[in-house]
Amino acid sequence: MLISEQTNPGYGVSISSEVALVMIRRAAPDDIQVILHHRVEMVKSMGLSENQVSATREATQRFLMEPWNPSVESYLAVEDDRVIGGCAVSFCIAFPSAKNPSGKFVYLFNMFVEPEYRGRGVATSLVRHITQICRERGIEKMTLHDTKMSKGIYEREGFIRSENYYTRIIED
Repeated sequence: MLISEQTNPGYGVSISSEVALVMIRRAAPDDIQVILHHRVEMVKSMGLSENQVSATREATQRFLMEPWNPSVESYLAVEDDRVIGGCAVSFCIAFPSAKNPSGKFVYLFNMFVEPEYRGRGVATSLVRHITQICRERGIEKMTLHDTKMSKGIYEREGFIRSENYYTRIIED
C-alpha cells in the first residue's frame, strides 16, 4: 500500500492505487447530497424496484439529515475536485474472542464508484484507507456484505467469505 505524506487535516490522505491517484477524505455534513446520490445509484445497480429505490432514498435522506451518528463515518474518493466514489463504516464492538481479542470491528458498507471510474483502483483505495484507519484505532476485524461486482476486490484485499451469518428483517 502506498500512502503519501500529504494529508488533508482532519479528513484524509492521498492514496495511490495501481492506476489512479485518488484523494480519500472523510465526508463532511456538506457532502450529504453526494452521499445520497451514491446510495441511490448503488441500490439502482442492484436491480431493486422503483418503489424500493424510492423508499431507500427517503430513509437514507432521513438518516443523513439527523445528527451525525458518531459510530458511522463516510469516506469519499476525490479526483480533480470531483467525488468519484465513497463508502461508509460503522464502528462496532462485540465480546472479545481468540480471533478478535479487542472485540472491536468495522462493518464496511455502501461502497460505490461512479461507473466511468470503475476498474481504476478507486474501490481498492477506499478499502486500503479504511484498513489503515482500523490499524490506527486498534481495530482487528472488518466485515461486509459484497456484490458479484465487488467480490474480487475484497478477496484481493484479504477478506475471507464466511457462510455462518444469518440476517432477519424485523417488520411491523
